[in-house]
Amino acid sequence: MERFGNDRPDLRYGVELKDVADIAGETEFKVFQMAKEAGHRIRGLCAPGGGERYSRKDLDGLTEFAGTFGTKGLVWLKVDADAMTGPTAKFFPPAAQAKLRERFAAKAGDLILIVADSQSVTSQALTNLRSRLATELKLYDPKAFHYSWVVRFPLLAWDAEEGRFAAEHHPFTMPLPEDLHLLDTEPARGPGAGVRRCGQRRGVRRRHDPNPRLEHPGQGLQAPGPLARAGRGEVRLPAQRAAQRARRRTAESRSAWTGWSCSTGA
Repeated sequence: MERFGNDRPDLRYGVELKDVADIAGETEFKVFQMAKEAGHRIRGLCAPGGGERYSRKDLDGLTEFAGTFGTKGLVWLKVDADAMTGPTAKFFPPAAQAKLRERFAAKAGDLILIVADSQSVTSQALTNLRSRLATELKLYDPKAFHYSWVVRFPLLAWDAEEGRFAAEHHPFTMPLPEDLHLLDTEPARGPGAGVRRCGQRRGVRRRHDPNPRLEHPGQGLQAPGPLARAGRGEVRLPAQRAAQRARRRTAESRSAWTGWSCSTGA
């Protein structure tokens, strides 16, 4: 999540996200100063060859694209041999530019993009920019495959609009056994595990344990504090009913398949 912004990264190419809050603190850019005061994240990525590939119009398009994920702006810096250029480059003293170049291992012709906002917004904006840049800059072989096993992706996330925790994948996902206790105190930290292929989810470790703390949303899957006492912290879909329906569908499917096999074999 910290390196790629989501739990299903396409690992056919690099372009990892980096925290640059410490470097941003050395600049005179007020947007960064306000972000740090608000406790927001300041993160970015470096697109190989992006400085040579993208025109000002293209970069305006990337800024608009990032805005669809909640950002209020996008800082872009083109990396030249001796310095960096861009509308905000004047706010970055030479020392800060040198640190940015080192942080991203940037080379002449590259493009650095920076977003300052909440953890969620920076993750959403940068991970989608990462995917778009990789496609447009042809940073990977579209015929290649890369599988990975993600072992600690977020299981739940707090939905502020609905006032409850919502499953990041689906309610059938099984938490890791060693993190079951977190459902009582920090539901959003209880992770699961699953397979990823080229930036797509290809399956998760399904819930198979009838642990009562998973069956009753009024217990382990409530929000902590006043919201839990108000009864507004349940998961989007009760895990018990979901698991029962899944088992029933599996049983019906097996029964139908067995009957079909017998009839055709007669």
